[in-house]
Amino acid sequence: RAEKREKDARVEIVLVSDSTVVVNRTTIMRSDLSGTLLPLIESAEDHGVVISCRNGVTHGAFVDVLDQAKQCGAGEIAVVDK
Repeated sequence: RAEKREKDARVEIVLVSDSTVVVNRTTIMRSDLSGTLLPLIESAEDHGVVISCRNGVTHGAFVDVLDQAKQCGAGEIAVVDK
């Protein structure tokens, strides 16, 4: 079936700055994160999210992204150091 194409195992989020994030290699504004994340998490195989953060991003921005991921249905959230 066509719908069983390539399912991403998990969604990758990189906080580039307080206002900019990269979701699965696409740069967006952090304010647009929920709208972008929701369909990606729903279609991810395990609803997992991997989050990494560049130097200089504030703790508040990081926590906001974690909260948005949870609100969008993220199952397991892995925080990685890149």
